[in-house]
Amino acid sequence: MLARLLEATSPLTHKPNLHSLITMLGRAYALRDDYMNLASTEYTQTKGFCEDLDEGKYSLPVIHALQNLPGPRALILSNMLTQRRVSGKASPDHKQLILDMLSEAGSVAHTLDVVRLLQDEVDREIEVVERQTGMENLQLRAVIELIRV
Repeated sequence: MLARLLEATSPLTHKPNLHSLITMLGRAYALRDDYMNLASTEYTQTKGFCEDLDEGKYSLPVIHALQNLPGPRALILSNMLTQRRVSGKASPDHKQLILDMLSEAGSVAHTLDVVRLLQDEVDREIEVVERQTGMENLQLRAVIELIRV
C-alpha cells in the first residue's frame, strides 16, 4: 500500500516500481529487529532483555536453532519455549538459557549474516530505483545507514 501511495503521489513522469524495494526493506527490518532483540544492549535497555522470547515468536534465530541443535538439545529448547508459552513470560535466567542455546546453534550469527545479505539486496534495489528515476536518493540512503548492522 505504501509503494502504491508513493507511486500515485510522485511528480515523476516515469514512476519507479517500488514494490520490490518496500518488500526487501520490510524483510530486512524485521530480521534486523529479531537480531537486535537478542544481541543489542541498546535494545535491552529500551525494550527489555530478549522481549521477543516473551512474545512467543518463532523468529528466524529460534527456527534455525531448532533445526540445527542436536536432537536432545533441540527438544530441550522446544520444551523451554513451550514452558514460556504456558507461563506467559520467561524469567531472565530462562531467557539467558535460551539465548545461550541460540548462540550454541550459531543462530544469532546466522541471523546477522542473513540481515547483512538482505541489507546488500536493499542497497542494490535502491540503485535500481535511482536508475529508474535518474536521481540519487540521499535521504533514503541515510535512513538505511541508520538501521544498518
